[in-house]
Amino acid sequence: MPAASVAVAIKLGREAEAEAEAEAEAASRKPQAEAEAEAEAEAEVASREHDASVNRLSRSVE
Repeated sequence: MPAASVAVAIKLGREAEAEAEAEAEAASRKPQAEAEAEAEAEAEVASREHDASVNRLSRSVE
């Protein structure tokens, strides 16, 4: 195999390896991002429920 072909094969192998690593890293971040988004949504709902409860309480006191 000519040296140029070997160099191209090595380069393509390294690029494929780097791409696979990037995809694996992105896949591992996705569940974390989804969990963070879910926790944020739950916190917003809890905050709205709390605000509604405080509003009802303040109206009942008036």
